[in-house]
Amino acid sequence: MLLEGPRVVRQAVAAGVHLEILALREGDEFTIAADRTVVLTRGLFHDLSQTQTPQGVLAVGRARLSSPAEAVAAARAAGWPLVVLDGVQDPG
Repeated sequence: MLLEGPRVVRQAVAAGVHLEILALREGDEFTIAADRTVVLTRGLFHDLSQTQTPQGVLAVGRARLSSPAEAVAAARAAGWPLVVLDGVQDPG
């Protein structure tokens, strides 16, 4: 999955997402564990970003698939609602 922004990347890692690639915009700093970290020119970073005002951090992560029972248990333990989406065609 593509993750964008420092807050989103930190939350994903805290939720157990493994980062395969961390891409930083030239001149920006961000430290988090990833298999590979690359620094991109400002122009290339802007081209890859999907937001109007990029925050300098992109990542490609791999989440572990959970069973429905595991998802329900995790949501209950965290006190979060569980939202299930099916057939999403345009998540943006």
